[in-house]
Amino acid sequence: MITADEWLFFGGRIIDPAAGIDRVGWLHVRDGRIAAVGHDDPPPIAPRMDATGWLVAPGLIDPHVHFRD
Repeated sequence: MITADEWLFFGGRIIDPAAGIDRVGWLHVRDGRIAAVGHDDPPPIAPRMDATGWLVAPGLIDPHVHFRD
């Protein structure tokens, strides 16, 4: 469980179709919301999490579900 108010995820592939982003970079999260996104040197924020090899994207939804009601 992540309890810090601020995190920096770096090295992951960031994909956001709405913003036209598809690149490796860093993502700054503050109070559960995205505060900044970049691809150059990340800001000196702690704690940090190495996201190398991760796909960082908005929530993904599986449209093929069975509710079994």
